[in-house]
Amino acid sequence: MHTVGRIDLAMYEKITSDITTDEVIITEERIEHSNLHDRAFDRYGVYIPDILRAPDLIFEDKNPNTAILIKQVEEDGKNAQLVLRLHVSSDHPEHKNSIISFWIISEGRRKNYERNKRIVKVAMGCAEISPASTPPPSRSPTCWGCYLRKFHVKTHLMGIFA
Repeated sequence: MHTVGRIDLAMYEKITSDITTDEVIITEERIEHSNLHDRAFDRYGVYIPDILRAPDLIFEDKNPNTAILIKQVEEDGKNAQLVLRLHVSSDHPEHKNSIISFWIISEGRRKNYERNKRIVKVAMGCAEISPASTPPPSRSPTCWGCYLRKFHVKTHLMGIFA
């Protein structure tokens, strides 16, 4: 079991307000599973702390207390998807928020999520993802948060930022 980052509990209150910890872990078994998806963890695992800290999008998953986080990776412009199971008070007390899966998704899948899943959060700034060990890049007019606020998702988000 590896601690990979921390989350801002307020970002997930629309999924559940009963989150018990901000710590996020991933198990060896989940790392192996993620690497079945084109070696996603080995290639993009360095971005996980930034994805947890500032995802471009958060969707509510069909499973209870579970979120889908998407962030565009600056290095190659691909969309990283992370499925996060949030730890709530009714869960085993020794468990933590856990990464269930992590992989790179196509632009088409991201757009499909925008149409078909409940959006919980959209990035409000222009910061793009960077590895945790390097400073963030300069502001960009093409980040997902700006794109989504500017175009068709705007109407889908009514009431989310209230």
